This record gives sequence, C-alpha cells and structure tokens, in this order.
Amino acid sequence: MAPYAFSLELAVLAATRGVLDLEQWATDLMTQDAVHFVTALLAFMDARTLVSRGCACLPACLPACLPSCLLCSSPVSDAE
Repeated sequence: MAPYAFSLELAVLAATRGVLDLEQWATDLMTQDAVHFVTALLAFMDARTLVSRGCACLPACLPACLPSCLLCSSPVSDAE
C-alpha cells in the first residue's frame, strides 16, 4: 500500500486543479495492479472518512464514482 499513499494524495490535488482525469488515472492503475491499488485506495478513502460523509457508492461503482468520492469536501457533523 505504501507506494500508492503519496500518489493518491498527489492525484487528488491534481484533479482538484483540473490537471488530471482522476477516473482515467484510477482505471489505468486498477488495470495494472488491481489488488494493491484498490487495497491502497480503500485505505486512503477510509482514512479520509468518505464512507461516514455519505459516499454510499463504495466499492460497487469504482472507478465511476471515484472522482466525486475523493473530492468530497462536505463536513461531517457529530449529529449525523
């Protein structure tokens, strides 16, 4: 998982700036190294607490929902 930790952070940054097509990037990596990349991706998403933010599409629609899930910035309230 470690080799993907930095690249995932960098990819999200690049996507937010419009420099990277996050869906295509993730699809390419899933094709090349599915087991390790998806494991790292899920750990990354878990660390960012996307599931608790209401991103209910995981993991069923990967990579189609990936850009919206990774770029999700809605705050999580304790009441939810």
